[in-house]
Amino acid sequence: MIADRVGMVTAYALDSLQLRGSLFVAPGDQVYEGMVIGENARASDMDVNVTKEKKQTNMRASGADEAIRLETPHLMTLEQAIEWIGDGEFVEVTPRSIRLRKRFLDANERNRMAKKKAELQSLAAELALEKQSVDANKAAQQSLLLQTKNQESSYQKLIANKKAAEQDMEDELANLA
Repeated sequence: MIADRVGMVTAYALDSLQLRGSLFVAPGDQVYEGMVIGENARASDMDVNVTKEKKQTNMRASGADEAIRLETPHLMTLEQAIEWIGDGEFVEVTPRSIRLRKRFLDANERNRMAKKKAELQSLAAELALEKQSVDANKAAQQSLLLQTKNQESSYQKLIANKKAAEQDMEDELANLA
């Protein structure tokens, strides 16, 4: 889960997010856009608003507000953070905290870079297939060249055998005459 805006984390926002995965931040922490604030239960990244506050109204609620119960955040050591990060993520180390963040903080830029990466991977796959095709054609050409050389060698042997047979016939005719 990635913070999509700058601000202070609220318990109200974390209450709904803790069902989606484990959290790395606590209420009152400062966050910025692109900061990793938790681990999503799914494999994909999810931009979330952790600064959302509860709407206040003039009307009294029929029941008392429920107390928000949050799980304690998963605070990582430097070694754990380094093991946890993936492609396109960094570990920020300050005297007070260890934070995780995306390489590209802006969500639009992350999406743009992901598309470029997918295009590059697609091109690389196409190049690999093209190389395999070229290698297969090269192997087929070498096979044909070898077959041609074998046929030429066989043809030369047949000509030599024919000449030898003609010579034998001439020798026999000479012996008969």
